[in-house]
Amino acid sequence: MKVENNLNIRTAQSYDLNSVFQLELNLFQPENYPYFFIRQAFDAMPETFLVAEIKDRLAGYTLGTLQAGREEAWILSLAVSKERRRIGIGTRLIDKLLNSFKEKGAKSAMLHVAPTNRTAINLYSKKGFIEVQREADYFGKNQERLIMKVELW
Repeated sequence: MKVENNLNIRTAQSYDLNSVFQLELNLFQPENYPYFFIRQAFDAMPETFLVAEIKDRLAGYTLGTLQAGREEAWILSLAVSKERRRIGIGTRLIDKLLNSFKEKGAKSAMLHVAPTNRTAINLYSKKGFIEVQREADYFGKNQERLIMKVELW
């Protein structure tokens, strides 16, 4: 797995939001986040809304949250464009987000993932996440998700 030398991971800026939304549409439609959520996430979680870019073009993003006074953080989304997969971008985004959580005092991180998304599950497992729960109707009827967790030491 080789990450291109010109990969830049940074906090999202307002000019990234349209590109993030287009990535959501390309990868997750019809279950993509709506633009208004992406905008609200940018306003509410600016330190844990990260983008990955190669040559000034969006290659992926991740979004997480850590509530004040809680020791448990959540990864809400991780997306890498189809043409930029399998070169380590997802791993780098997760690493940077988990480090941010840890710096802010989180002791663990959680996420949800479709049980059919083997690629994502394999990536999360390599980062130390384990399945802790399975919910049949997590996002509504027949929207099963695995809940995974990693301890941040």
